[in-house]
Amino acid sequence: FQLGMAVLLASYVVTGLVMALASSLPGLIVAPKEVLIAILSFIAAQILASGPVQARPESGPATLLVCMGLTTFMSGLFFFLMGRFRLGRLIRFLPFPLIAGFFISVGVLLVEVSFTVMVGRPVSPGALLTLPPETVVLWGSGLGFGVTAFLVSRRTEHYLTIPLLTGAGIAVIFLVARLSAISLEEMQTLGILLPPVGIGPILPLPVMELFGIASWTVVLEQWPRMLSLVLLASLSILLFISITEVGVDKEIALERDLKAVSLGNMVSGLFGGVVVMHEPVDTGIARQLGADSRLTGLLFSFF
Repeated sequence: FQLGMAVLLASYVVTGLVMALASSLPGLIVAPKEVLIAILSFIAAQILASGPVQARPESGPATLLVCMGLTTFMSGLFFFLMGRFRLGRLIRFLPFPLIAGFFISVGVLLVEVSFTVMVGRPVSPGALLTLPPETVVLWGSGLGFGVTAFLVSRRTEHYLTIPLLTGAGIAVIFLVARLSAISLEEMQTLGILLPPVGIGPILPLPVMELFGIASWTVVLEQWPRMLSLVLLASLSILLFISITEVGVDKEIALERDLKAVSLGNMVSGLFGGVVVMHEPVDTGIARQLGADSRLTGLLFSFF
């Protein structure tokens, strides 16, 4: 858990700094995408359940980080090639029904992964009724919040809607825990809160140092999924750049941004990082607040 947090933070910092300085859009904010993280979590489950890793558990984290690093590095390399040969413009020739159908399938995957995260083990939405009754507090509260957020967001498009709902949800959970005399340690044990971060270095290791520990048999088994994630990332970044342009009503130099984000992701990949790209919602909110300078991206990356 501690190593995973370090990797995510490093991905934010490295790619965020590069894009804050090199993007054609001042005030741009970048972030990992839930769609890609969902696929990574599926890859992680496959790795940790594989025979070689079960036989040598210490190779599990190293194998996962190698897969993540190689995938992020390849995605960055693919971004560079798209920018170098101006392939990003091909997004205009992809039929909308194809793109929409693709993201519907990804949405189904996100729903399934969300239940897996809440319960703490692989489970599909259809299998919820077969789970032990005590798990209802985990997935039931998450499902309730998701439905509430969906219904409220359909009625209002104010940018503070989701942050306020999130704050209210946190307050309700801690209030119920207080009334039920449940301590923070018990909430962590139950899976309501994230586990505590251990004591030790928080800087991620270079992926090259993990090559000797990782199980390369398992890495090779994940190549089809890793390549699928690279293709999905390449499609996603073009869509998110287009959405960002619409949201801020300003054109982005596509080739320049693709080359810049490729550099950030390739460097991040050397440390096992995840793919990071344009974040249209946060960028739009920042510009509405008047934070449209490169200092915005720099501060966001560090804080």
